[in-house]
Amino acid sequence: MTRILILTYFYKPANFVACERIHSWAKYFKENDLYPIIITRYWNEGQKDIVDHINAKKLKIVKYDNYEVHYLPYKNSLRDKLANSKKFVSIRKLLSFITILTETLFFNFSRNKVFYSYSSDYLDANVDVRIVIASGRPFYLFKIASLLSKKNKIKWIADYRDEWTTIQPKPKLSFMNKFLFFIHKRNERKWINSSSFFSTTSENIKNRISEVYNKKGVVIYNGYDGEILLQDFNYKYLNTINIVYAGTLYSYQNTELLIDSVKKFNRSNSSLTLKVTYVGVEAVPSELKKLKIKISNHPEFKILPKMNYKDLMEFYKKMDILYLTSYEQNKGWLPVKLFDYYKIGKPILLFPSDNDIMSDFIKRSNSGVSCSNSKEFESFIFRLKNGNLNFKRNKEVGSFFSRKYQAQIFCDEIKNII
Repeated sequence: MTRILILTYFYKPANFVACERIHSWAKYFKENDLYPIIITRYWNEGQKDIVDHINAKKLKIVKYDNYEVHYLPYKNSLRDKLANSKKFVSIRKLLSFITILTETLFFNFSRNKVFYSYSSDYLDANVDVRIVIASGRPFYLFKIASLLSKKNKIKWIADYRDEWTTIQPKPKLSFMNKFLFFIHKRNERKWINSSSFFSTTSENIKNRISEVYNKKGVVIYNGYDGEILLQDFNYKYLNTINIVYAGTLYSYQNTELLIDSVKKFNRSNSSLTLKVTYVGVEAVPSELKKLKIKISNHPEFKILPKMNYKDLMEFYKKMDILYLTSYEQNKGWLPVKLFDYYKIGKPILLFPSDNDIMSDFIKRSNSGVSCSNSKEFESFIFRLKNGNLNFKRNKEVGSFFSRKYQAQIFCDEIKNII
């Protein structure tokens, strides 16, 4: 059994989407003769926000049959405490700026040096560990893995859950953020150059990173876990169709199209009402504010707080349509919720369509529809209402995207460099 070290900021028992990717490796690597030792920070049970109070002074190690997790001591910084503050935006930005500079120029004074010092000591005491994987965000973990690789003469792999400086299109940046972007780009080139290869979540993202940094990449999709739930579609909807969107809302998503289409449909149809529920959309306060303005005085829309993963999956089962949007001008994104939606078995609605890999996946897996305008949306609703659609999943297509199978693909790539 080959032992590998995995560095990740996010891990269970925290309740973040990022935890699921690493947890699937913990579950399935041993089936491929790899034993993961996961190094992460301490998290409260079910923690949904980084600002939750933590004052963990002791190391915690939990061992399972397939893997083990080392939770490092952690105490909230002032930056953590101000993360969601609306009163101290300037101070928070300054602290973020200082943190980035510290990670880059004065690493010995960084509060995150504990990841390096603990992992370094562990590798010194466990010379049989063969590989280090660092999963970003945050991307300072790439630096730590790079330093470990140099000191301990060990290979490492950079896992991109998200893009860093190669993201398209580039956002408009202030002078300070342009300076930070310059530092990020220099760091990314330096750190990833020392890796054996990188992994990421889609072909498009892999190609962008490979093209800029001339580094081999492999695609390890996020996928879904467990069995696909096959639903019975041999029934007609009576008075209500419930639509759900879960997760963060971004400025580059067109949410108005669904809202306007639902309002229009409900005004013109007295026998059927569409209701939309948003779950856990509070991560970006500015987008939450915009959403509240758009749906104010319309009771068919409601917002629920973030749920833990298990409760969210159960909530999906009660809904009629699982909704997501394209990411405007950001081609090649496959959000985690797409695979969770696929697993649940209810119809997926991509509105507006990305006319790219999301709509292609939905079509090939027979899991829903992609709509580009209100007319197509209305047609979909009526066909669904009258029982004229059957979204029985194409399991042959879907099995490739199971987290178990994706873990096997990753393990094969890892073994090639051992």
